[in-house]
Amino acid sequence: MKTNSEYILAESFLHLLNVTDKLIKGSLGKALQNSGFTITPEQFSILVSLWSKNGQCQYELATCQGKDRASITRLIDGMEKENLVVRIPSEKDRRIKLVYLTNKAKNLQNEILEVVKDATEKAEMDISGNEIEITKNVLKKMIANLNNY
Repeated sequence: MKTNSEYILAESFLHLLNVTDKLIKGSLGKALQNSGFTITPEQFSILVSLWSKNGQCQYELATCQGKDRASITRLIDGMEKENLVVRIPSEKDRRIKLVYLTNKAKNLQNEILEVVKDATEKAEMDISGNEIEITKNVLKKMIANLNNY
């Protein structure tokens, strides 16, 4: 660990992660918008979760997105207005609403994923596959460390 006098914010790992996160979300948002989609990068993440497992409760979505329930509620509200998802009461517990994809969201999957793939390729330009794997492994370790903290 560096001392305070040696700490350079612009070179810190957490600062670089924060800047990268903002730039990636901005780039992805612009790519989606330029392709005619009205979803945000955060809504895209929810779609990915639902494409993987349709019919999740908001708590599950909040947990896998690393967001609080209020944020997820706002995101899903917007997605409902765009006719991408619907909330349906659980058969086991009517107090719990499960979030399901609409046919519109299911039909847009390949188109949206193509836009995201292109945006990802731009972000990863001039970075080797090995560097990407190392970075992913480091980030996974950091996530595990923070979840266990």
